[in-house]
Amino acid sequence: MTWLERLKTIEQAPVILQAPRPIDDPKQLRLARLTNKGLSLDEAKEVNQRLDLRTQGDDRILCYECHHLKGYVGLWRCGNWRKAGIAIREAGAGLGDMVNLFQRCNGFNQSIKKVEL
Repeated sequence: MTWLERLKTIEQAPVILQAPRPIDDPKQLRLARLTNKGLSLDEAKEVNQRLDLRTQGDDRILCYECHHLKGYVGLWRCGNWRKAGIAIREAGAGLGDMVNLFQRCNGFNQSIKKVEL
């Protein structure tokens, strides 16, 4: 028996393709969005916990929640720097550690929904 004949007799496991399941838990969805922005899982969990601890009625936000956040870890930039009032030209729109501070921002556009506890 040749190798080709043997290969034909081997039963192959069926390939089952499944579409990714939608995430129903808003906290898991927020965690997924944070990791998609470039945060490691540990960093995303820490930010997620800080967002969970935010008190009701607190209108301050983190840059991580904003649609205009650009760049990657360590080199964050504000894509809406004019309206946010953080720079006088685009070259100065770097955020540095500001992304980790709760703040009020005129240029904020929510991309991650707030989770009600």
